[in-house]
Amino acid sequence: MTEKSENMMWPINKLKNIFISIDTQLRQQRQQLDEERQRIKKQEEQIAALRNEQKSIQRSLEENEKKLLLCTEWMDERFQKTESKLQQCEVREKQIQADRTEKEQWLNDKFYHTNVYYVNTQFRLCDMHLPGNASKYEALQNKHRGQKCFIIGNGPSLRMEDLESLRTHKAITFASNRIYPVFESVDWRPDYYVCQDLKMLEHHWQDISSLEGMTCLYPYQLVTENRAEILQKNAILFPLKIINIHPVWFSYNPHRVIHEGMTVTFSIMQLAAFMGFSEVYLLGVDCNYPTVKTEEGGTVVDRTAQTHFIKDYWDKNEKIYQPDTKTSMEAYKSAQEYAESHEIKFFNATRGGALEAFPRVDFDEVMQSWSHKKEGNN
Repeated sequence: MTEKSENMMWPINKLKNIFISIDTQLRQQRQQLDEERQRIKKQEEQIAALRNEQKSIQRSLEENEKKLLLCTEWMDERFQKTESKLQQCEVREKQIQADRTEKEQWLNDKFYHTNVYYVNTQFRLCDMHLPGNASKYEALQNKHRGQKCFIIGNGPSLRMEDLESLRTHKAITFASNRIYPVFESVDWRPDYYVCQDLKMLEHHWQDISSLEGMTCLYPYQLVTENRAEILQKNAILFPLKIINIHPVWFSYNPHRVIHEGMTVTFSIMQLAAFMGFSEVYLLGVDCNYPTVKTEEGGTVVDRTAQTHFIKDYWDKNEKIYQPDTKTSMEAYKSAQEYAESHEIKFFNATRGGALEAFPRVDFDEVMQSWSHKKEGNN
């Protein structure tokens, strides 16, 4: 081959190599495209699978929503039915409660009236021991209509000069329990003396039964339970209901029964209403009872404290019971409620003390304006 021929073949070989290289590259690119196509196909299949799964989930959600809606409607219906039944039950329960309350009230009323009947029967049987007692008690009704009086308590605020002032102004007075030791120091005497504590009556009966110059009022139980012999001419038994009533209330029928309020002052207030007094003043009703703890852990009245207007109010061998001030305060509250709807007014002329159920007045100012004259013989 000539040199000229060789020079002519070189571009052809070069082009051949170039074509071979390009073909190789194309084959590689085609292979890459095929691989990419396969990858895209797999992705499309995965996307299709995800779309199918999404559609399945969507259908499931739609079905669940339908079920939830049906369940909600069912629950609403059940709730409404349940609520309706609950309302019916509440109405029924209220009716049952009302019926129970009515029955309980009926039973309480029945028991109360039965007990009052028993009290009155026992009270009237006392005529066998104290002839004419029932008539004497009934004669007290409205005996002092429209008049004013004082109820004297035995609290430490009571002063001897107060009693003399009451005597000077001829005020009608009630006194109670162990007021009588003061008789040695003053000329004053109460018009009415009341003691209803059976233990006190038993312990001090020798002194109490000798009181004269006043009408002495005792509960009928003094005869029926204590079997006491009453020789006082001006002694009258009254129908005291000792069984406590809760809540305590002021008797609307004192001619039949006097309600106990764990304090003799409450009974005297009912007696004063029975007698027709229009204004009743309380004096020396402190309602303060200092207490101490016992070795057994109980609570008793402190004997060393000044609980009454005189020292040594209690005997050394006399058992002192803790006053039920809670019940007595309820009793005083009921007395004020009674006064607000009846022709009687209660005032507290006590200096200090814990009793706030009644309007407070100044004793000295009341005495300065006192115009009531003592009437009748007691």
